[in-house]
Amino acid sequence: IVGILILFLENVGRRTMQIGKTLGARQEERGISYAELARRTSINEDMVSRYCKGKAMPKGDQLIRLCVELDLDIEDFSESNDPG
Repeated sequence: IVGILILFLENVGRRTMQIGKTLGARQEERGISYAELARRTSINEDMVSRYCKGKAMPKGDQLIRLCVELDLDIEDFSESNDPG
């Protein structure tokens, strides 16, 4: 059971980092500050920063709002598109 839990947590960590890499790259590409992205999405600025750095996983509704503001396709984040 411990081995399964470790694998699960590693997968979650990997996905969190992948999502963060995509969000962060687009945020920088667009030249949008964390403060501005937070204002546009009604998400706390600290959490926006953590999401864009891959340090936290956004909830579904937050990910949708971030994708809308960053002009990303939510389908790009589906597990079927996960290379790992």
